[in-house]
Amino acid sequence: MIVDIAEMYPSLGALLFVVTGALLLGAEHHRCQRERMHREARWCRRLGWVNILSGAALWITVWVVRLVA
Repeated sequence: MIVDIAEMYPSLGALLFVVTGALLLGAEHHRCQRERMHREARWCRRLGWVNILSGAALWITVWVVRLVA
């Protein structure tokens, strides 16, 4: 099965959202807590979850569109 490179962009974008969200939740959140930057740690946690949920929503949307098309 040959896949057009333009069809891969949304899936790669979803992967990028999930990876950056995991990095925000993991490393950045703990770094901010360790340095006692509590507001920044709270925002890292929120943005991490927003990125992960956005990536999951994009991935599901791509899956549904490919299923229908």
